[in-house]
Amino acid sequence: MSGTFQGANTLQFTPDNKQCYAYSGVVSPTNAVNAIGIDFTTNSEYIKGRVYFSIDNDDLSSGEQIGWKIMLNNQQITMSRVEASAADIVESALAPYFDVVIPPFTNFKAEAFTNGSSVDSSFVFTGTVHGAIEQLDLRLMNE
Repeated sequence: MSGTFQGANTLQFTPDNKQCYAYSGVVSPTNAVNAIGIDFTTNSEYIKGRVYFSIDNDDLSSGEQIGWKIMLNNQQITMSRVEASAADIVESALAPYFDVVIPPFTNFKAEAFTNGSSVDSSFVFTGTVHGAIEQLDLRLMNE
């Protein structure tokens, strides 16, 4: 729980622990390297959230693509991409979002990728916290 901003790429909670958020800051994937925008692991709570992805379409040249993928525990659950054309990218493609429910004790990762030289992009995650569960330590007793 924190009432002040702790920096990019960290999952933050409001003081009442009912809302959470994370910001990537500007990330710049290149043709050879994906850029991790947000990477966190939940605790004992479920989070119902929305991930927004935005790009600087001035960085894209005709024929270049920019995309993003969302992963839970390193398993890709969605991916999308846009391709620049001679015409400008349509406004609806500039801030797409994806709704997700993140289970307890799960790693969430949002990555950007491109086939261009470098494209500035960013992620914003906002969510509501639901029903923390209690993790029980179950041990096999050998007597």
